Amino acid sequence: MKRRLFSGPDDWKLWFTGLALMAGLHLITFSFSPNIWVDEVQITEYGRVALEPHSSWSIVWQTTNGKPLQGVTYPACVLQELAWQVTGSHLGPRIFSLFGAMVAATLLVGWLRARGGSGWTVPALGVLFFLDPYLMVSYRFGRVDSWSLAVLFALAWMLWSLLSRPAAATGLPQKVGLLVGIGTVINFFIWPTSAVFFPLLLAEGFLASQGKPWLRWDVGSGSRLAGWFLGSAALGLILLLLPIGILNGNGLGQSTMAQAQGDYLCYTGWSGGRLLENLKSLETFCRFCPLFPLALVAGLVLRTKWVHWVAFLLAFLAISASRVYLFRVIYLLPFIFILLATIFQQLQQPSEPKKRIGRLTQAGLLLMVAWSCFFAAASWVVAPFYYKAKTDPNLLLQAGMHHIGTGPRKVFLDNFGLSFYYAGRN
Repeated sequence: MKRRLFSGPDDWKLWFTGLALMAGLHLITFSFSPNIWVDEVQITEYGRVALEPHSSWSIVWQTTNGKPLQGVTYPACVLQELAWQVTGSHLGPRIFSLFGAMVAATLLVGWLRARGGSGWTVPALGVLFFLDPYLMVSYRFGRVDSWSLAVLFALAWMLWSLLSRPAAATGLPQKVGLLVGIGTVINFFIWPTSAVFFPLLLAEGFLASQGKPWLRWDVGSGSRLAGWFLGSAALGLILLLLPIGILNGNGLGQSTMAQAQGDYLCYTGWSGGRLLENLKSLETFCRFCPLFPLALVAGLVLRTKWVHWVAFLLAFLAISASRVYLFRVIYLLPFIFILLATIFQQLQQPSEPKKRIGRLTQAGLLLMVAWSCFFAAASWVVAPFYYKAKTDPNLLLQAGMHHIGTGPRKVFLDNFGLSFYYAGRN
């Protein structure tokens, strides 16, 4: 009997080889494309401020408090700062974000396999995720969204693995509550928009527990699960807030409020009027995420799991009620990909109509993967060489070294000159 592609453990080698090849193509132009921009600089600066809370300078300085802005999203920001310190270059944070996308794509593939996916469509969805046009913008610009997505996929994979093993049935409510509670809080501290992932975790936990005779949920087990979830979430919240409180003294509330006022938290700008405005302009979502309309139409036609639709609707409404922009919309990607994965699983059924539709959808998936590969190569490998002389950040560093030289200097950095941030720090 012919073995299906990616149905055995050895196929992970093929996956990692392909992933390394795709990452290598990105690295060709990473040093000069894209140009330095506000988000990657501010994220790195938040990490520096977390490590140096009493710094006398910052590009996120609060004039009212006379100190740098320190927010709750410090874990990933600190890692971005450490990546800069290790490399002494803007390449450090960018490579760390790229690595996060590689981890996220791998965990997505593992999650889809754990929930019963098999065949070549599983790694194909992983490639489609890694080469999503707007996710590529995120990790090439040094944002930390990829790490937030990686944490979600890890939690979902662990949920399926945990709920699918009879040996794990003992103390299961405690294990699930602990996993989801701590994981959700950690992810919130990586980037607050990840709060929209919570309904998806609930949906996956519900589906993973279906048809398992060793899983018997009742009022008692449900209460234990809720108690462990709340307790672990509270513990995680205290442990992650503690460093901010220690470093800032009594300034924790001011720090958190300052970041909220700056529109960095997920809930910033929520309003009913904004919700209605964004619901009337669904083209925003379609423009920012091309897979959005395709997955929705296919999911409606093929009647995918209702719990996924509830989770998606809650996340969609939450994002619609906030300020809709590119790097918030990509947090809908997990919902889109779980809809696509469910569609391919349903089309693996032996009925002849399902087989015909399955062949068509597989052909469509191949076309989307081919288009993503072409777009990635054209946009981020070939095109950057044509405008390298205009966008290469290394030119700023070279000019600074030539005109200013090395040694301790006071370099003026403001919000209008963020392109000079890394050059000024060097």
